[in-house]
Amino acid sequence: MALQFSLNGTTPFLGMGDAENPVNIWQWRAGWEAAIASGRPDMHDQYASMHVDTYFAGNAITASDAGNPLALRPPSSVEDANARGFGTLTTQSTAHQNVQGKGVWHDGFWNVLFVRKLKSRSGEDVQLPRGKTVPVAFAVWDGAQRDRNGRKVISNWYQLALEK
Repeated sequence: MALQFSLNGTTPFLGMGDAENPVNIWQWRAGWEAAIASGRPDMHDQYASMHVDTYFAGNAITASDAGNPLALRPPSSVEDANARGFGTLTTQSTAHQNVQGKGVWHDGFWNVLFVRKLKSRSGEDVQLPRGKTVPVAFAVWDGAQRDRNGRKVISNWYQLALEK
């Protein structure tokens, strides 16, 4: 599940904005939800039937050791990112990951909650002023339908209005 917000109040190209009209994207990730629940698995947990002759001291997990924010154990199951068109999705730095979230599977459906303060100090974040509208669009991936990457269901732009 993802929310896409216009950063400048326009309704940019629905496919992740464009060069003149950037977007802020909050994407809930089921895999991150599972990682938070279970912790970071070691090699035996991840590959129970794997056979090796020798284990070196510690696990070599290159991406997380290099500080890749997508490989680190996330503080939230939501990625806070920005885009200016196809192929430009950029994860915000760990210091700017200020959206929290949680997904719960119940009665055959996912229920996903996003939480963030209305005002943010970061210029990369959508501002959510009371009494004004902000363009927002929605995307949903259904793994049972083999949705992945760009294969998903998307909405049109809607206007989010927060009461004063």
